[in-house]
Amino acid sequence: MQLIDEISVETDIFEHREVKLQFINLCCFGEDFAAWLKQELLRVAGLGFEFSEPIQEDYGWGLWASRAKERFWIALSYVGDGPQDTLPSG
Repeated sequence: MQLIDEISVETDIFEHREVKLQFINLCCFGEDFAAWLKQELLRVAGLGFEFSEPIQEDYGWGLWASRAKERFWIALSYVGDGPQDTLPSG
């Protein structure tokens, strides 16, 4: 069995321009995408997965997925031409 460890998605339908005050870094877009993805994955209830709430990371967002004793991290990060630097400390 071949395992897939990376999936790329290219879309403009989620916010990726407005830097939010709660961002750890300027590139932490993906909050709305993570929430949407969780809801879409929950629609496939027959697979038996449970999902955590999305969590902000220094590279973007992520959420835990688990089924039985297996657990894995779904990492979401922005890879566009937008802000990439660390927020100024204030």
